[in-house]
Amino acid sequence: MYKLYSSDYDNYAYRNGLTKHPELIEHYTRLNTGAIREVIYHSEYTKNVLDNIFMTLTLGDELSDPISYKEAKILFFVACNNYTQHKKIRNFAQARLLYDSCNGAYLELARQPEEKTIEHCIHSQHRCLLPGITLIWKFPVMEYYDGKLKCKMYSIAGANRAPFAKLAIPQLGLTDIAVPRAIYMQFFENSYRTNALSVTDPQEFYHYFDEYSVAPLLNTLIAIGLHRVCILDKLPTIRYEYDEKYQQMIAYKLQSNIVLDEDWADIDDRRARFIGVPKYLPVVYDAHIDIYS
Repeated sequence: MYKLYSSDYDNYAYRNGLTKHPELIEHYTRLNTGAIREVIYHSEYTKNVLDNIFMTLTLGDELSDPISYKEAKILFFVACNNYTQHKKIRNFAQARLLYDSCNGAYLELARQPEEKTIEHCIHSQHRCLLPGITLIWKFPVMEYYDGKLKCKMYSIAGANRAPFAKLAIPQLGLTDIAVPRAIYMQFFENSYRTNALSVTDPQEFYHYFDEYSVAPLLNTLIAIGLHRVCILDKLPTIRYEYDEKYQQMIAYKLQSNIVLDEDWADIDDRRARFIGVPKYLPVVYDAHIDIYS
């Protein structure tokens, strides 16, 4: 049996119950592991559903298809969050990032910033996104007085004061999505090494924000629940742009005889618009474009 806990929940009573009533073990160990994962991520929760999840995860190493202790801890964390919180966790990649970012304590996902923090907005145009796509960040900032420099200074708030930044992605209709500090600080990682995150003007934070690295952006997309739905090969005979007005990706054909697949609808002989998924975010690599939704 596994010992599991997250914030104000633990499985002590379930372990105790299984020890006193071993006849229950056979019932739970026969359950389908894949079905249990589906219930954890996508079910409408009731107390009975939660009890069955906790029982099954407690017996994770005894299931017909065993669940590792690491995954059981993450799934327990997800179940606690999805039972009690409005913002749900919907897949394992998202769950793992959030679990690691708050040390497995699901209540950290709902913790509010201290009143002394202020929000500073950065409109970022990440270089791995097509031109025209902007992500809008609101970072929690602390103001303090530096006695040595004799002036006001600003720094990104610590996790104990403000555990999240807020992110808006207009083309996906997302506003004020919480991004854990352990994720968003990856955009400032190089600056942290040079102690450059104390500034005299909050506008200076933009100069230290890394719009070039792909990994922090992908971690952010995963942390807020997006996933890759398809991959498009970049053709040398096509130029890709993002139409901000119509919020569509446009393929400009450099040759008029190019025929694209069913993910595209022709506008005219030279242009086609991407219709593969209704709300999407294209992430550009050297040879292909990943579509996140």
